[in-house]
Amino acid sequence: MPFDTSPVTGAEFWGEAMAGLAAYPQRYPDQPEAAAIPAAFQQAVTATGDETLTAGLRAAVPVYFADFWGRRDEFAPLQAAVRFWAEPAGAQDPTPFDVRDRLDEIVVPTVVIVGAHDFICGVRWAEQLHEGIKDSRLVVLEQSGHFGHVEEPAEFNRVVAELLDR
Repeated sequence: MPFDTSPVTGAEFWGEAMAGLAAYPQRYPDQPEAAAIPAAFQQAVTATGDETLTAGLRAAVPVYFADFWGRRDEFAPLQAAVRFWAEPAGAQDPTPFDVRDRLDEIVVPTVVIVGAHDFICGVRWAEQLHEGIKDSRLVVLEQSGHFGHVEEPAEFNRVVAELLDR
């Protein structure tokens, strides 16, 4: 069950994600805090220490939701609980990958789930997964970003249960 992921990374993937990140403040012009989200995300992805990484990602949490600001009280505990640890230099492999030509090797029942407002692993990438995995089902959670299991838990659980019943 692929959930908010991509079969490929690299320049095009990251370019699209960064365009979605840059556009985020315009989606919420009445939320002054939204303007700081792109810089917070950049702080996180360039962080070399645990505290800087955690602070950046904690501040960037809203971009991962379809409507963080409308449900802020609900999501605040999750945001406050965000903790990350930086990998030692060189520990992460930044090499792009592309497994689209191997998706046909997946022969088990598969549902591809994606949030309609996921800025980083959006519908485009889910469609590529769906097209490459024979007989898969694509489910777009219309009121979700990257965390569909949090934003639309009933629909997410229903889709997963249907998959398990197959």
